[in-house]
Amino acid sequence: MLVGAAFSMRTSSGTLRTMCTSAMRAQAPRPPTLIPSAHVLAGTPTPKDPIEVARIYPDHPLMRFFQRVPLEVPRAGTQGKHADERDTLHVPQAVTEADLSKEFSSRSWLAPELRRKSSADLHNLWYVLSIERNRLATSWEEIKRHNAEGAARMLGESLSHRHHRFVLNERRLALIEAQQQARLDGETQPEEDDGELFETRPTA
Repeated sequence: MLVGAAFSMRTSSGTLRTMCTSAMRAQAPRPPTLIPSAHVLAGTPTPKDPIEVARIYPDHPLMRFFQRVPLEVPRAGTQGKHADERDTLHVPQAVTEADLSKEFSSRSWLAPELRRKSSADLHNLWYVLSIERNRLATSWEEIKRHNAEGAARMLGESLSHRHHRFVLNERRLALIEAQQQARLDGETQPEEDDGELFETRPTA
């Protein structure tokens, strides 16, 4: 009875809905792929593979969510047997070999290093780290989907963002303290002097 209750339940409309398992999920109908109307009206062909994506949309914003791997492909109309018949394309790839091994080529930014940066450099570095973290997040999800291990670089980017927020918070607190001190200095009135406004020229 408990097993049957675990695998099925009745909805508010009274129809019986079965809780899907892995086998049931594989047999369930899949929704059709929907294409935006603007895509259809423009008549843009849908890329069939990552190589065609890199050729048609090399600067697409979604490409920033993937790591780019150089790949030599034959030019149009050639077989690509010789070097002058091949082009190098940066093909998007979710997982690379570096994601499945320990990371020794880079490290996270340290707080003392970030303190020497200007505010403009910190602003630019924040977006660079965000783009890199998006790429690593894509790799991380792909690795989890394939039940793989690794992705040690994700920890380094997380530490860099943590140190970045620490330094930015230091500057924010320093700015607040300076503003409060400036208000206190403006509220204090200078002491009145009973003397003359201008100095008297000494008499000979």
